[in-house]
Formats: sequence, C-alpha cells, structure tokens
Amino acid sequence: MDQQRDKRIECKNGTLIIPFHDDGFQRKMLIFKKKILGIVKKALREIRAAERRGEREPDASKHWERLAKEFNWLFGPDACQIVFGTDLISAEMLTEFFDKLDPYIDEWSSELLEEQRAKQHFRK
Repeated sequence: MDQQRDKRIECKNGTLIIPFHDDGFQRKMLIFKKKILGIVKKALREIRAAERRGEREPDASKHWERLAKEFNWLFGPDACQIVFGTDLISAEMLTEFFDKLDPYIDEWSSELLEEQRAKQHFRK
C-alpha cells in the first residue's frame, strides 16, 4: 500500500484513511454500493410487510449492523466509529456521508486519470 498517496478525511472521531489509488478500492466501492442497496431494500420490504399486516415497525437494527459491517469492510476496522461515532449506522447516515464524500471522489478520480494518461504518454 502506498501510504503517501492514501487520502485522508478528518471526521468527528478521528481520521479516515482511504487507499483511493488502489485499483481494488474502486472495485470494492462498487461492490459495497450494491450490497448497501440490497440491505436497504430488504429492510424496506420488511417494514412495508409489517405495515400491511398492521404490525408495528420491525426492529431494523440487524440491517443497520450489516450496513456498519460493510462500511468497515470498505474503509477499514473502526471506520464506523471514526466517521459516525457508533457501530450502528442507518441508510440516512450513509447517504449524508457519501453526499459529502462524492466531490472528493470526483476530484481523486480526475487526479488518477491524469496520472494514468501521463504514464501512457511517457511509455510511447
């Protein structure tokens, strides 16, 4: 891992280190987003089914625990604690986090593309 090129985000409970330059990270990000979508859809289906049966809303904590597990898988151990200050996170918390992170990802992606273009240019 190239620690000098890792991206650092200051969060309320510490620094989140993102190995964005690593090709595997971008693939993991896509897998993560698909998993998150599946978890949230399943939670919503359970809530709607309970509403149709006239029951109170089911406990969604198992889904939020899975969200946290996937978040830590992508960003590293204790990432939930660093970013959110808790080990249980919700879809709303993730949405807010990625809304704030997306501009950085766009910037880092542009930097990565420029780097790759420069390497290709010098190989010719």
